[in-house]
Amino acid sequence: MTPPPFFMVCTSSGLLPDYLQHLWKTLVQQGDRLEHVILQRPSTWPNPIHGWGTLSTMPDFLDLTKVYAAHMPHILTDLRRLQSSSGRTPLFLVNHLDLDIQRLIASSDVPGVLCSADVLMMRLVPHLRYLLHQPHAVGNKRPWIGLTPPASAHVLAPETIPLLAALSHVPSQTAAGDLCGVSRSTVQRLLLQLQTTLDLPAAPRRCPGDWVDLILNVLAQGDICAGVGR
Repeated sequence: MTPPPFFMVCTSSGLLPDYLQHLWKTLVQQGDRLEHVILQRPSTWPNPIHGWGTLSTMPDFLDLTKVYAAHMPHILTDLRRLQSSSGRTPLFLVNHLDLDIQRLIASSDVPGVLCSADVLMMRLVPHLRYLLHQPHAVGNKRPWIGLTPPASAHVLAPETIPLLAALSHVPSQTAAGDLCGVSRSTVQRLLLQLQTTLDLPAAPRRCPGDWVDLILNVLAQGDICAGVGR
């Protein structure tokens, strides 16, 4: 009899939180085999093979309840790279109030299931088991469990996710474009699009890091509307 494959459960620390320990035990009792991997802090420079180094393998379950929003563009960029080769679809566990993280995931081109950390673990188990055993069932969809999907005005272009990761580490827009494999004019176009979408104040000399801080600050607000970035 062929044993079931290992499923990767990824958290931000070496110790599983109490609610994940319960979930882990429940899945093991139902015959699943799991392996725990730890989410790493982004490196200061991306590696051609390993990206930003936040993930060594594609997780099936990713706990984002203790993750900084500033690290999410790096994590999503690495996930996209790993997903293209593995074809696996993750389940994201996020805090209900972490709107910036939810909106960044919604803006990315990484399909997956988003689940609120407030959802009872027993409600989560059936969804997780279905996802683990039917990894292609979600396809390009992004189901939300216990969370409200953001309005289209709060969703950024997928190309902005790797750009935000790059802008966190470089001194210029040109350098950010080099990291993302796009031209400086493309970077300027994406930033102008962000400025329009989020109604950010015009500042032609804003440094790359300031762009990231401002965008994340706006995404974290409960309502994004005209003038919110001013």
